[in-house]
Amino acid sequence: MNILVIGDNIAILEVLTEIMDAVGHKVRVSESENDAIIAISEFSPNIILLDTDMNNGNGLKITDRIQEVSQEANVVVLRSWNEQIPRDNTVIKGFIQKPFTSSDVLERIEGLMSEDEGDRKKAPTPQIEEAPEEVVALGDRGISFGESYVMFRNDAGVVSGLVSSFGSEGYNILLITTGKKKAIEERFGHNRLDVHFMSIKLLGGYFNIYRLGSMIDIVRQFVTMKEMPVVVFDNINPLISRNGMNSTLTAIHQTVTSEYEKKVSFVVCVDTKNFTDKDKEILLSHMRNYNPTEE
Repeated sequence: MNILVIGDNIAILEVLTEIMDAVGHKVRVSESENDAIIAISEFSPNIILLDTDMNNGNGLKITDRIQEVSQEANVVVLRSWNEQIPRDNTVIKGFIQKPFTSSDVLERIEGLMSEDEGDRKKAPTPQIEEAPEEVVALGDRGISFGESYVMFRNDAGVVSGLVSSFGSEGYNILLITTGKKKAIEERFGHNRLDVHFMSIKLLGGYFNIYRLGSMIDIVRQFVTMKEMPVVVFDNINPLISRNGMNSTLTAIHQTVTSEYEKKVSFVVCVDTKNFTDKDKEILLSHMRNYNPTEE
């Protein structure tokens, strides 16, 4: 995998080069706009990592020239906290928030690699939009895109079924989970699925479970960047146990009620054994109760 890193912060360039070298990627670094354009032609990068703080915060300007020299460019921007990314810039395929860990970078790159591989496999197959026979249509589940749902029980089978239904109908899905990576990969295989893991430790591509603000920002960026976005929280009980009931429900409420300029669906799964009626009302204030009788 050829990866071009564009930026003028030497420390960040060195860190990213070390991360890429450690896993066998070929890396080229460009510290100026002109050098970057030459590198794209000579190096043919599969992925471009672009620091938006380049040129005193004007790093995104280079994307216009990138688009001129490469229609296949996959740009991932390194952005500062709360920095807005243009939604109409088609070369930008994702973002990495600073400060970042090596797992943040590798997870994003692996995700783009998987998407590219999936696109190549799907290209010659004219029936790619046909859903497998075992997948239940959203309408048959009583689900409508643009509406949000809370399921007051922890049922991995139901969550998997919902994700399969959304995926088979072309929706882009973000799964927020505290599950183990291997188990999640075994349960979900749809190439429209993005997974963000949350754990206590920042290891192996996992986000800190205490960073609810970062979680909200990740969701907002996903909704902004994707068409027909669906966000699924497969189990918020671990978040509650670590952050407290009020903080977690407030974070979920803020995420669901944010003003998005497009339709989006949220699905939240939780075991409410220790919930009060007021706690349930907070979730139900902007979400419908999803209570499947059988899956």
